[in-house]
Amino acid sequence: MKQLLIIALFIIVGLSGSYAQTQVVKGTVVDSQAEFPIIGASVILLNSDPIIGAVTDLEGKFRLENIPVGRQTLAIQYVGY
Repeated sequence: MKQLLIIALFIIVGLSGSYAQTQVVKGTVVDSQAEFPIIGASVILLNSDPIIGAVTDLEGKFRLENIPVGRQTLAIQYVGY
């Protein structure tokens, strides 16, 4: 009985750890020709539910938190581009 309890505890701890793996995605959005920062651009993680996104600051920087680990696709939108 004691061994079964220990095994169950390891399984629960192992499963809870696998769901908690996230990463932070951060970067800077710049104009490719003029190389100046794009202020107020929308950065959205595609295929996320709920939608995860951010808006670039005065230096064109953004930060997305709690992103699932692995390869992700971002969409960047800015009115006028």
